[in-house]
Amino acid sequence: MENPKNVWLRSHAKTLNSIMFKVEEERFKSSYQGQLDLGVVLFMMKGMMNEIENLQKENDDLKTKVQK
Repeated sequence: MENPKNVWLRSHAKTLNSIMFKVEEERFKSSYQGQLDLGVVLFMMKGMMNEIENLQKENDDLKTKVQK
């Protein structure tokens, strides 16, 4: 994950990267025999992080408009 603007993502970046790395590793090993498709899990995690970034940008834009 590149340097996010969102404070929560930035403060939890190490943990998020660690989780994503472990999920990716297990996905490539194909050792996980559970009900979850780890590719879908990764896709959803990346989507959630993107949505947090988008909401942060929208929030910043609205703050700028209100201040004008």
